Order: sequence, then C-alpha cells, then structure tokens
Amino acid sequence: MKSDFNHKAVLYLGNSQKTALTILGLPTGKSILYSEMMNVNYDVWAYGANKLYFLNGELVEFELNTSDFAIGKNFAYPIKVGQPLLGIYNIGSYTVENGPGTYRDMPYGSIAYCSIKNGTKFTDYAIEILANSSGNIFNIKLLRTN
Repeated sequence: MKSDFNHKAVLYLGNSQKTALTILGLPTGKSILYSEMMNVNYDVWAYGANKLYFLNGELVEFELNTSDFAIGKNFAYPIKVGQPLLGIYNIGSYTVENGPGTYRDMPYGSIAYCSIKNGTKFTDYAIEILANSSGNIFNIKLLRTN
C-alpha cells in the first residue's frame, strides 16, 4: 500500500504501527474491532475514510475508500479508488462478478476478487474490489481468509 505515488512512502503488510505513524502521521481516528471469525481484537486506525487494521502491532489488513492511497506490486501499475475496474493489471488473476449487488452493506455494480500468492503458493489473504455501476472502483479491501 502506498501513501503517495512518488515512491516516498510505502507500507507493507507486517509493518509496525510505529512505521505507519512515521509514514502517514497521526490517524484521524482509532478504534478496536473484534473479529468473531479470527477471535482477535484489531487496532483500527482511520485516515479519513481509509482504515488500517493492526494485530499485535503489525499491519494485517486495510480498507481503502478514497484515492489518497494505492496498492500494487510495483509503482508502474498502482490500483486506487476512482480508476476503472477493467483497467487493473497488477494483482494477478482475478474474477469479476457483475451485479448489481450488495456486499459488506455496500451496493455495487461489479465486484472483483483475487487470492494472493507468494510465489506459487496461495497466502491467507485476498483482495476484494468493489466498483460502482459506471465501473469505477470505490472500495478496496485486503482481508485474511483463514
């Protein structure tokens, strides 16, 4: 996840809260979220409408709702809120399901889902991308699947 597109600030999964604080500054809000599925409490830091989820002080999930942040494997093809869903290239193979529908209490026009690999092995993470009826991304969520 990148906080800018000039290669100045990059956060990676597993980065500490201290690293996030150094790169992004003070969050606009903090809360604790209990996950029944994982049976853990996440420290949730909000940066406007964007959220970072920390477990035991390490970044483990995020949810992006504005174009202030981007994700991607490299800086050549960032993925961010506001761009067309069909224009994403950098997350490997993904499936797109055209709606309309509602997921996580958000109505969408299309939803894309991609399991994340480390080399040839699947990890315990997936990326969900929601797009509006015009096909533009409005929500990106990295989540743990196990």
